[in-house]
Amino acid sequence: MAKRKSINITVPKPCHEKWSKMTPDGSGRYCSSCNKTVVDFSNFTDKELVEYILKHPRGCGSFDNRQLNRTLIIPTENNNSFFSKALLGTALFAGIASHSEAQANKESLPFIQVPVPTISSETANKNSIQDTSHVVKGTVVNSKTKRPLGYVSLTMKAANYTTTTETDSAGNFTFYIPENLRKETVTIETNDSWYHKRKETVKAGKHPTDMVLALKQKHHWRTRTVGAYF
Repeated sequence: MAKRKSINITVPKPCHEKWSKMTPDGSGRYCSSCNKTVVDFSNFTDKELVEYILKHPRGCGSFDNRQLNRTLIIPTENNNSFFSKALLGTALFAGIASHSEAQANKESLPFIQVPVPTISSETANKNSIQDTSHVVKGTVVNSKTKRPLGYVSLTMKAANYTTTTETDSAGNFTFYIPENLRKETVTIETNDSWYHKRKETVKAGKHPTDMVLALKQKHHWRTRTVGAYF
């Protein structure tokens, strides 16, 4: 399995200007001190935040402390084209600290033709009717904003059995129920240092594929950090 790429956002010198004193302006607030709009990132998901930073390598924003100085995974969903990978590689090589080198290479990319294996109609029909009755799927969201929470750790427990997973960048998770537990009751519990724990019981034989786990924020990370990121 390829190692996932990641970035870490820091604000080396937080701004002394107060967010509450700035004038509301579109996606953030206008700072008269530096004559620019400070983007409000406080409600961005990890995926939204990473995508914005990759497109705008330098800027000024208002963050919740939880969003800074930790690993943010660069999303790879729907990013399999050669052009997308090349563009992402350029951004990673340049680094978000360099404004001049963060621009994508505008030279035309070579055309590459990759053969696609054919799938028989019989195989396709079998794949389309896969048994999902022993899979538990769901989404973890912020209880207040209803936004999905990426990379939240979850644990599924039963008698003499424990397994863990984490949500993807869109807040989705999947647990596969082993055959010996398909008639047993299991519990699913979230574990994130910035949110209160949430525990749900999944009854024997009842394996939902549309669970929604709403997590309540802990208050200690509501402090904002305002300043330039690079």
